[in-house]
Amino acid sequence: MSLNPVICSKCFKPVLFLWCRDDSGLCESCVTAIPVSTLELYKLLVSPISNNGLWSVNPDIDFKDVRIFVEECLRPLKAKQYQNLLTSQSASIRGLVAVLETFLPPPRDLSDSVVAKQIADFDRKVFNIETELSASRKQFNLLRKASRRMSLNSKISALQKQMTNLEWQKHEFILGGYDEAATIRKHSVDRIKKDLSLFASGLLEMEEIRHTHRVHWELLKPTGDSWEELLRHYSRLERITNHRYDLQRLKILYDIRPISGQTIFMWERLHSRDMSCLYSNVVKSLH
Repeated sequence: MSLNPVICSKCFKPVLFLWCRDDSGLCESCVTAIPVSTLELYKLLVSPISNNGLWSVNPDIDFKDVRIFVEECLRPLKAKQYQNLLTSQSASIRGLVAVLETFLPPPRDLSDSVVAKQIADFDRKVFNIETELSASRKQFNLLRKASRRMSLNSKISALQKQMTNLEWQKHEFILGGYDEAATIRKHSVDRIKKDLSLFASGLLEMEEIRHTHRVHWELLKPTGDSWEELLRHYSRLERITNHRYDLQRLKILYDIRPISGQTIFMWERLHSRDMSCLYSNVVKSLH
């Protein structure tokens, strides 16, 4: 569902969120008149409902709707759904981000002794691998025989893979074993928090008017060279985000092997993308 406007109890202005306390639901303008000593008693609610005059959480709103609203507040020039209902107040957007976080499962309690012991176990294993890696790299630099260098290089690669897997397992453990949907939501919230810090300092607006933009990306879970795993990942994304991906184009991208120093250039007029390696001048056009 889309978010529905509600009416401020004081000025009767239609808004998408209110600062609520019992029967009082105030917009961000009216709440500034509240004494600081009692302001902490008010809670930001998105499209709240009123039961017998008391404001409460709307059980029908979902993560996607709140996320879209927050992103449009951060990037008003790109807003399509809530153009006339956006906020530019950093404090309000922080409150909206806190609402987004309520949709995430709670992470593990790191102060719990059992949890702390398991994290320490992960750290110990990673430290041991790092120590072995360091020794292997020093040994590799001293070797002159090609066959021995090749054998040791294989060992170094295997150790690097072990360390990557261990770090991923530790990350998954700390998050409490998030499922795919929760993991995607967590990354969305983390990205929005980064954007909010830029927004609060006025830097996000500068980024919006530049011709180059940051692309938020992440490494997938290390599962080897698996096209089938990628297909499953994007299929889950389609179900969760209701967005359709061009799998044919994805296969083209998958078949391009990584080259150090790749840069992607975009020409809006030609609707094309070029992946260019600055070091080798290799350019592969994706039309």
